[in-house]
Amino acid sequence: MKTAKQLLQAYIDGNAQDSAALFAENGVLELPYLADLGVDPRYEGPKTIGAFLTFLHEKMYPGFTFVDVKIYIDTPDQAFGEYTIHQKSGISGKEVHQRFFGHCTAANGKIVLLREALNVLAAADGMFPGGIADVVRQKAGSEQAAPISDSEKQALATSFIWALRSLDEKGFQKIMTDDVVWTLPGSSLVSGVAHGVAGILKRAQAIVDRNVTLEIMHVVLGHEGVALLLHNTGKWKGKVLDEYLTTVCTLRDGKIARLDTYISDIPMVNTYFA
Repeated sequence: MKTAKQLLQAYIDGNAQDSAALFAENGVLELPYLADLGVDPRYEGPKTIGAFLTFLHEKMYPGFTFVDVKIYIDTPDQAFGEYTIHQKSGISGKEVHQRFFGHCTAANGKIVLLREALNVLAAADGMFPGGIADVVRQKAGSEQAAPISDSEKQALATSFIWALRSLDEKGFQKIMTDDVVWTLPGSSLVSGVAHGVAGILKRAQAIVDRNVTLEIMHVVLGHEGVALLLHNTGKWKGKVLDEYLTTVCTLRDGKIARLDTYISDIPMVNTYFA
């Protein structure tokens, strides 16, 4: 009887139908973040899972294989790993670099639940010719933009963090207006007002250079905007960062026009980024 690790590895190595056959009759494949793109995030049973995986293998990323596979948790009934696709999308024509994180729960030699997290920005690039910009405009009319939906607001906010972590200038450009500004309190290297994508990218570089880990705790939605509740931690040259903060995103025409960050411990930020 296969363990959870063996099942997860077989899923990673298999083709669409072989991977689907690893699931129990009521087994579930979940990709919760796909909901941000308007895509069904839950597939139940080998037949339904097989149809989704066939779309992934044959249309979205034709002929792909997972690479850079790492398994971190290995117990008889649970496994956790990460694995990557580097492949040209058969839909958008873009080269996509997508990292998956998979948590596999097994019973009686079958997968009962595989929950995968992924980069929403990269997924949008693979699914839509215009990437995330298409997502936030998918309900817009030809003359007048439709009100942005809650899922589109959430996609914009989480895509900002993904772009920051990866220093993705094009990712910022897709989700931000040309005149975007980002305010951050204090007197540190990252404080003040950052203007435009260039200014935001410079601030992001300083954050990444100091080994800061950005954890999204919650995404909260407003009538016209969206906010990120974050927990940022890091260690750099003997200094420690452990802070909670909120970044409020003001939207305009389906893009982020302004970000205002509110910090729990400004002196700590000043010291860490001195």
